[in-house]
Amino acid sequence: MARIPYADCTSEASRPLAERIVAERGSILHLYQMLLHSAPIAEGWLHYLTAVRQKSSLSGALRELIIMRVAQLNNAPYEADQHAPIARSEGVSQAQLDGLADWPSCALFDERERAVLAYTDAMTRQVQVPDAVFAAVSALYAPHSSWRSPPPWPPTTWFRAFSKRCRSTRTTRARRWHRQPASPLIQANPQETTR
Repeated sequence: MARIPYADCTSEASRPLAERIVAERGSILHLYQMLLHSAPIAEGWLHYLTAVRQKSSLSGALRELIIMRVAQLNNAPYEADQHAPIARSEGVSQAQLDGLADWPSCALFDERERAVLAYTDAMTRQVQVPDAVFAAVSALYAPHSSWRSPPPWPPTTWFRAFSKRCRSTRTTRARRWHRQPASPLIQANPQETTR
């Protein structure tokens, strides 16, 4: 059960942003229900996440591998449950998801994926990334003149923080622990309901 009650998405302070989230995402996931306790913070996260997911040149499959690996390392089941179907739709195979916990010995990952996963592991586990790991990732990405086509470090930083926030507040995807919301803004998302 979540440690903090979910925000009232129908309040005057939250409603405009809640309607925008519904328009952009189709429903309000528990993450945004938690973030809407502070509409400016929720709006900042929505804006940043939209940029990471939709405006970066990082491939969807690589982005989702980063997200899934951070979720594993941080023991963040909400994040993993939300993103496993997205990862598969972006081209990550179920076998790769199954092998992700032991990716260094799994033959299903190519050179780019291995370099990014090593970077993700280092950044998530110890924050300080060893020079060799940084160099391996940097060698795979051309020097960029703008943040529109960055290597994977900005998304890795955000997803590391996101998964820790979900764990600290015990944000959950299991509707069985919560009454169905009365607000029409909060719709049960098929990816967010229990199995």
